[in-house]
Amino acid sequence: DQVDVEIQYTKAQHHELERLVPAFIEPFDLSQAPLFRVKLIQTALEKHLFVFDMHHIISDGTSMNLLIQDFIQLYEGIDLPDLRIQYKDFAVWQNEMFATKEMEKQKQYWLAQFSDELPVLNLPTDYMRPSIQSFEGDHLHFKLDKMITTKLGELAKETNTTLYMILLAIYTILLSKYAGQEDIIVGSPTAGRTHVDTEPVVGMFVNTLVIRNAAEADKTFTSFLTEVKENTLRAMENENYPLEDLLESLNLTRDMSRNPLFSVMFNMLNIEMKEMKVDNLSFKPYPLESHISKFDLTLTVREESDGLLLNMEYCTKLFKQETIERMITHLGLLTQQIIEKPEATLGEFDMLMEQEKHQQLVELNDTTVDYPKHKTMIQLLEEQVEKTPNHVAVEFEDQQLTYEELNGQVNQLARMLKNKGIGPDQLVAIMVEHSIEMVIGVLGIMKAGGAYVPIDPTYPTDRILYMLEDTNCRLLLVTNETNDIVQFTGEVMNLNDSNVYRGMTSNLEVINQPNDLIYVIYTSGSTGKPKGVMIEHQGLVNYIWWAKQTYMGNDEEVLPLYSSLSFDLTVTSIYTPLISGGKVLIYRNEQQENVLYNIIKDNQSSVIKLTPSHLSLLKEMDLQLNSSSIKRFIVGGEELKVSLAKKIKQMFDGNVEIYNEYGPTETVVGCMIHRYDIENDNKESVPIGVPAHNTKIYILDERLNPVPFNTVGE
Repeated sequence: DQVDVEIQYTKAQHHELERLVPAFIEPFDLSQAPLFRVKLIQTALEKHLFVFDMHHIISDGTSMNLLIQDFIQLYEGIDLPDLRIQYKDFAVWQNEMFATKEMEKQKQYWLAQFSDELPVLNLPTDYMRPSIQSFEGDHLHFKLDKMITTKLGELAKETNTTLYMILLAIYTILLSKYAGQEDIIVGSPTAGRTHVDTEPVVGMFVNTLVIRNAAEADKTFTSFLTEVKENTLRAMENENYPLEDLLESLNLTRDMSRNPLFSVMFNMLNIEMKEMKVDNLSFKPYPLESHISKFDLTLTVREESDGLLLNMEYCTKLFKQETIERMITHLGLLTQQIIEKPEATLGEFDMLMEQEKHQQLVELNDTTVDYPKHKTMIQLLEEQVEKTPNHVAVEFEDQQLTYEELNGQVNQLARMLKNKGIGPDQLVAIMVEHSIEMVIGVLGIMKAGGAYVPIDPTYPTDRILYMLEDTNCRLLLVTNETNDIVQFTGEVMNLNDSNVYRGMTSNLEVINQPNDLIYVIYTSGSTGKPKGVMIEHQGLVNYIWWAKQTYMGNDEEVLPLYSSLSFDLTVTSIYTPLISGGKVLIYRNEQQENVLYNIIKDNQSSVIKLTPSHLSLLKEMDLQLNSSSIKRFIVGGEELKVSLAKKIKQMFDGNVEIYNEYGPTETVVGCMIHRYDIENDNKESVPIGVPAHNTKIYILDERLNPVPFNTVGE
């Protein structure tokens, strides 16, 4: 069949090429031949740019080189030799091969490779992954010099492998360390020209091999390389089975945000377009910048006379340029270490630059700040009573107590507890509903010198009894509402009994030291039984002093107390306002949706500590929030999604601060903080931020080594 081909011709200045060449590249109509277009641009009397745009469905990298070679031969007046086969012959052969036992054998090989649960490579990204995959991309070039290339070649000879296998292994280790995953799948194109007759044929022969390797930390590099070699050779033995058929056979759940099965590529090219000369005419490739990335990452390696030229193509909707630059540096460090110690285990390889180590271990952990470390919480509370004796300290429904009144009743309770033998490191259980007595109870235990053990009255009886037995508490504080929940063998004191508040109201002598216990909170525990976490005065003083400076704007802040006393979220809500002159506004422990609605509707609270689950309830509430009293949310306990933070910020017309506070109970409520930034926080989750005052944070791998920035660790 004959097809008309139009060759466009135009004249232009050289500086116009940056605009003209990309504009020439357009989508093709696959139903209309030919699937290529040609343009000749004259930029000087004896200088032209020959632009050839061709759809990938009819060509591959080898085809491009063939076309240039054929063009030069024709230009020299040399007839092209007849081809033994045409691409259509290959297509017929390939279709016939599908019916053979060999192809069925290859199919079964690939299905066996991916028969179990398939890993999804979750590389840390700079931006939230778009719901529909973006192909916007960029790339960075870098080199491994001749010396490193030579040493890699020597390593290949010693291990009876190839440069391709070694670089694939290194790339896989890099991805594993970045993602914190060991099961890694990488796509790698293969030329697909398995018969000599296909070598001079223009067409799309390329297939993609999907190579799965387990980069386990305890493997030595040489043993891992052996596995990579075996997996690569087996993949190449089965390279005729098309990727598209494999994807169809696997029946994968389609995720529109990423490529199916694998999201990163590795390619090693032996095709290089160099300058070629014919008489007085020279041909050389035009450097065309690509802004497309078909995958999250694609590492392409080209062997050159002075080393290895590597190109990292990346999706710009996922990664910033500086992230890729850092990744390239880490790849270089990893390569150097592998050359020097190939018998080391994968877990021993350290990608951290000295600058990164110093920044992580020293600069980011430079958090030392003065705080009243020689004082106890009692002393801080009593100092605040002196400053604001007549300010309302606690409020519950129609009850209020000023700082002076609260302090007096706490002192009365503390004296009674001391008379019962309570002192430093003595544990006293408290099981009360939300009320002013709850605050009096915990402060009274502290003033007596003891440490309180909060027990939620809604806990199952078995759990309550276990906590009482595990702590060996001999005294339990209750109220009328909780008096009959369990049969306690020790002594029970009812905080609603007026006899509790008949003693002297003056302050007691402070007998605690900063390292004495202040409370024991039980968490779920990893062994099935609740686990008691013991917190000292010094730790709580440091946290509350930091929280005061971070969250409390003045001495008129109001924090609602609505969650269980057994949850350390309440620690912030009680003590931060009470050492700052603020007010604790107590709500009954109702259904979370109802109590949160009441807090917002009452329009008194200015700072609210809550979980993301609580925060998400606001989205469904029909409330006027543009004139809300709330100034800031302190969010903790769960992962905070950017989408939720952004929605809440918008609901308040931007007039609310959202702090993401992170920390296990063992570190005293919170140890890291980040203030949500609607402009710059664009990943899936809000960061957990930087260490709190006098706190050091280390992000480590499973061998307790620091991990590089933007990689996964614990």
